[in-house]
Amino acid sequence: MTTHASDKGDFLAHFYSSHKVAQETIDHFRSQPWLHQYLDDPSYRAFRVLKDTGEDFFFARTIATPTTIPHILCLNNSTIVTPPELPAGTPIPVNDSRKPAPVPEKPDCIFLINLAGPAIDGHPHVCHGGIVASILDEAIGMVTMLHTEKANGLRELFYTVNLNVTYRAPVTTPSNVIVRCWLRARQGRKYIALGQIVDKDGVVLSEAQGTWG
Repeated sequence: MTTHASDKGDFLAHFYSSHKVAQETIDHFRSQPWLHQYLDDPSYRAFRVLKDTGEDFFFARTIATPTTIPHILCLNNSTIVTPPELPAGTPIPVNDSRKPAPVPEKPDCIFLINLAGPAIDGHPHVCHGGIVASILDEAIGMVTMLHTEKANGLRELFYTVNLNVTYRAPVTTPSNVIVRCWLRARQGRKYIALGQIVDKDGVVLSEAQGTWG
């Protein structure tokens, strides 16, 4: 299918208008004062996760239940800038897992996530490591989607090529956390991005770097 210039320019406007957030989700996160700094940041726009293509169904429906993740909201930086493509053969940057990765002043996406439990627990009141990895996979994948569709208007399907997760501290339940994600680099069809799960005190609980292509 041919992609016209107007398709590219109108992509984000159409995306936001067709992915409105449920009021009950907004109300839930509004009840958490520490999240106001994200909800009220004029640099970000909110949208729901589920897309008409059926992508992200796991995130938006399968584990969106009262005992798993009842509320999730994504805030997208409306002025995201896609980094220039790395020349072929250039080493892809890798984060030093011994310490949390430095975060851009305005990450590309910030997810607000309500973790309910107990259905997502691996131990009592501790989120299962597989769920943590899935959250990071879905959230970081959303960032690559926004960058590719912002650039192209329409796109081919992208898949997770690899995902390296570092577990730094337990992700407790019930709790509200944020997941901040950003694109680090791109090379050909490969998009390299990072994400961090952070608690209300700013502690990085888990983080991941992955490649999509």
